Amino acid sequence: MKIANNIINLTVVALAIVSVFSKTTGVSLTQPLSLQKKPVKSESDIKIELFPKDFIRQQEGTTAYEFSGMVRFKVVATNTTSAPLRVRRLHLYYQNRPQLFKGDRLISYRDEITKLINLRDTDPTFVRMGSSKSLSPGVQTDLDILNLSDWYGTLQPGTYRITNRHRFDIGGQWSLISNEVHFVVLAPQ
Repeated sequence: MKIANNIINLTVVALAIVSVFSKTTGVSLTQPLSLQKKPVKSESDIKIELFPKDFIRQQEGTTAYEFSGMVRFKVVATNTTSAPLRVRRLHLYYQNRPQLFKGDRLISYRDEITKLINLRDTDPTFVRMGSSKSLSPGVQTDLDILNLSDWYGTLQPGTYRITNRHRFDIGGQWSLISNEVHFVVLAPQ
């Protein structure tokens, strides 16, 4: 009886070790390697795109969108490899780097956001690991919503363009630059 209890205890400990190992490394010890989701290896493994959200209309004959009020964009990822990939959710301001231009002028982030980004970039211990998300090959998957008033404050009426870069791990490499989206902020009525 004592031997059976020892075997059960050792089995429980072994399963706990396997579980912790799998969660921290992403490698399953119970599933063949060919079926496991791979981590992102190159910035070209995933295509990042921005899609306007809650816009009024697309300007006729152009690719520009019109906004009145809140300006938000979905960050969408497409796995360009032939195997499933696993990505981590991190802090929004650590994981994204939008670049917003009004005409040819780069718009700066709000001071609070710049400080937050600098703090997390210089000391990643302030970045929390979130859940992981699986990206199937060739499938678009929503990652984040960028609310531009959070990043830049209230946008004045005018014509803008935006791109974004995204990273999938603490200290990880940045994605290639996303598509460029042109939009117009209308004057309040």
